[in-house]
Order: sequence, then C-alpha cells, then structure tokens
Amino acid sequence: MMQFVFLNLFFFIFIICSPAQVDSKEDSNSFAKPTSPIFSEIKRNNWIYINSTQIIVSQVYIPEGSDPDPRDVEYPLRGVLIQVRDGVELIVNETIETLGNIVRVWVTDMDQDLDLEISMWIQSTGSSAAGRLLFYEIHESKLKQRKLPRRPKGLSYRGADIFKVSETTIIRKFAIHKPTDPNCCPTGGRAEFVYKYENDQLVLEKNNIKNNL
Repeated sequence: MMQFVFLNLFFFIFIICSPAQVDSKEDSNSFAKPTSPIFSEIKRNNWIYINSTQIIVSQVYIPEGSDPDPRDVEYPLRGVLIQVRDGVELIVNETIETLGNIVRVWVTDMDQDLDLEISMWIQSTGSSAAGRLLFYEIHESKLKQRKLPRRPKGLSYRGADIFKVSETTIIRKFAIHKPTDPNCCPTGGRAEFVYKYENDQLVLEKNNIKNNL
C-alpha cells in the first residue's frame, strides 16, 4: 500500500514540474513584433541602446572646402555624426550637414517594421531660431531620409519652431506673426501640425491653425 502511494505521489510531482509543451510554430512568431511601440530620447550622453542596437548621435563641426585647415575656418558648418552598431559591428557611420544645433533626438519605430527611426530637432543659430526636423530610418545598414511635408502657404512664418515626438506621431508648432509684429512678439496666432509615418512617408494627419490675422 505504501509503495502504491509513493508511486502515485511521484507521478503527481512529475506532472506538476514538467515544462509545458509549446507549439513550435507559435513560438517562432512570438517575437516577430515588439509588444509595445519603441520610443526613447537620446539624452546628453548622446547614445542609447535599443535591444542589441547602439545608436550614437553627436554634434560635429565640418570645415568648408575640399581639404581645408580647420584653423583657417572662422565659422565651420555644423553637422551631426550618426553611428549605429549592431552588437560590435559598426553598420552606419555618416556625417550630415545641419547648419544648426541639435536640440533633441528621439528613436522610434512608428511603423512597427523593426527598422528604427531617428528624429532630430535642429535649430538654426540666427535670430529667428528657425527649427526643422531631420528624420532618418535605418534600413539595411543605411540611413534613409524622409522629409516632412511643406508648410501650408499663407502663414506668416518667422521661425521659433517647437517639435515633439511620441511613439506614433511628430508634432510641429510655431507662432504666426502679423506683418507689423517684431520677431520677439507674435500676435497672429499659432499653428500646430501632426504627422505620422506610414508606407515610408511622413504624412500630415491633422492641423490646428488659430489665425488672428
């Protein structure tokens, strides 16, 4: 009797502790897409890891001319150095002229295709502080630039753009000037544009223009 109880107890423990069988087809597809949107901001240390991918974005200075002496260049062009490593392998190493300073940098995967995107808010050094957003997708070890649609005509634009990037959208805001407004003090209203990224294109999703002209 004791031997029978012992065998039954052993069989019960074996069933509880045995690993569950997983369908191999279902398991092979379980990591095909991230469970949540990829979104992160590159802070002042200028690099970030997304899984095994390291992305480095640095402000650099590009001397003008084909082979200049940097000591002879009074106002070198500003640029951005983008480096991407897959593990230990350097797969992207590109310098891009920006003619402005980096304000913020975001890394996303808005279209959920596992190709990461880099959004860079660049601000000019002039009095208008005009801003623009540079958007690149990392595809097959290359940077593919995607451009924002142009601003609608008829808006009195003098710069001072503000950009905000989320997991799925890009928002651009700027003030509208009346013809007699100084650059510092716009009174013509505000414009806001929301863009999304789909089918390898940045497209305008909606706009909100409060025009006081």
